[in-house]
Amino acid sequence: MLNHNDQRDDSANALAVRKANDVVGVRIRQGRLTLLSRKVFNVMLGHSQLLKVPGKNAPPDVPGAEQYFWLPLSTIIADADFNSNDTKTLQESAQSIQSIQVVMEDAKQWRSEALVASILLAYPLGKGPGKPVWFGWAFPPGVHELVVRPSAYTHLSLYYQRMFKSGPALALWEVCRQYATSPGHRTPERETKLWFHQLSGKPVSADPPEYKYWKRDDLKPAIAEVNAVSDIEITLVEKRVGRRVVSLHFTTRMRPQVSLEFPPPPLVDSSLREPIMAMGLSQKDADELLAEYDAVQLRAAIDAMRERVKNAKLPQITSRRAYLKSILKSGVPEPISAPQTPSKPKSKELQKDPTAQLRADYDAQRMQEGRALLNEMTEGDVTAAFERYLEQAPSAMRGVIRKAGPFSPMATPFVQWFVEHTWGPVTDTDLWQYAAQRLSQSAQVAST
Repeated sequence: MLNHNDQRDDSANALAVRKANDVVGVRIRQGRLTLLSRKVFNVMLGHSQLLKVPGKNAPPDVPGAEQYFWLPLSTIIADADFNSNDTKTLQESAQSIQSIQVVMEDAKQWRSEALVASILLAYPLGKGPGKPVWFGWAFPPGVHELVVRPSAYTHLSLYYQRMFKSGPALALWEVCRQYATSPGHRTPERETKLWFHQLSGKPVSADPPEYKYWKRDDLKPAIAEVNAVSDIEITLVEKRVGRRVVSLHFTTRMRPQVSLEFPPPPLVDSSLREPIMAMGLSQKDADELLAEYDAVQLRAAIDAMRERVKNAKLPQITSRRAYLKSILKSGVPEPISAPQTPSKPKSKELQKDPTAQLRADYDAQRMQEGRALLNEMTEGDVTAAFERYLEQAPSAMRGVIRKAGPFSPMATPFVQWFVEHTWGPVTDTDLWQYAAQRLSQSAQVAST
């Protein structure tokens, strides 16, 4: 664990933060820590420690200015690695930090605190292009001394912070960096749900997903990102009881010092704001997505959404923001096209009866469209549909399907029920239209 005598410099001329160990990997009681809010908070800590006391550089004619730390907003933007067009996003992210309450607990005490008490923007020359904006912030009394003059802390270079593109990876780096120079070179062993709350930035009231899915979707990518871009190397160690993983810890060591010549790319790619808004989202929605996801993910999601909008066979999207979020969470769906050729030989019945084959192909496409629609729905709507299905499912299957969940391959009967419940039974008219569509597609292919 690093204390005040650890003065290692991670990269030349980078702002360093002495982050109190009590606020490294905190569990959140209320609100949510995103990638953006984590970065802004660390920048505020670093500059508070440089300024040492509130009131320095305070703009004139601001009541109570002596109670705030002050910097030009442009400095905050630069150190949080934004570009000048993202002022509004940064303001909203800083504001969201005020709603975050954290739980700090040790052998002697338990405390619930807000991370930041107040944030203030001042315009000494009035609002307008080119006019200076000052960014002020104040910590609650119980947090002020802890974060401005910590006695035991982890030394973090904001150079490495800028490299991170996901919130769980940044949180994992902070926790593992804390123990990288300790004698054991390992973090404490904690239950998987405690790690989930530390790394996800979600409140302790949020139910963690099943471990294997959280590991696949968030934990393994976070480990890979820490090992790829930071100053430490980490390894996941799982403790099992039978086949179940019950707790985790990480081994962590400092990486040999290397020369860092090139600055990381900006955190937010403003060029994506217009394409997102062209999909029918508000600027606020676009800025929230830009702050939470990287450019590669967003471009893929935008392309997938364009294809989805073009598909007139599927129901109209009720919430484009929810659809984009579902793609970003679960990955870009496979395009819905002509049914794939079955991998196993056709049955004799299908070979003899073209109508039966057409019906089988149409059923396969409906199942594919049904899964795509489920992926677009909110988690609450999917859960409600799943529970309605389980109420009427055969009792012999109910327990197995419930345990597998609505998106498991074991839940095919649920998808079949959902498809029929949503679009009704297949009619002769449906089959005729489907056959005509296939003939039209075949003609187009032949003409190209």
